[in-house]
Amino acid sequence: MSSTSASASPSSSTTSAFLADNTFVGFGSEVDLSFQAVFKAQEQLHQSLEVRQEEMWQWMEMQWEEWMLERDLVVLVVSE
Repeated sequence: MSSTSASASPSSSTTSAFLADNTFVGFGSEVDLSFQAVFKAQEQLHQSLEVRQEEMWQWMEMQWEEWMLERDLVVLVVSE
């Protein structure tokens, strides 16, 4: 039984020392700020991707219109 109490003693003193040390005080608020930064970055990325997608759709529409115009010109040349 003495070995059990001896092993518990260093553990409890380590815990007490850990709690007495203020290294991790306020750690939760730092984590919250990190999560907020991650969420903000995700939102910015999402907005950026939406803009990029809109630009891509505009480019595709413009390419389609050019292709259709070229096709119409080829039809006109061939039918003459």
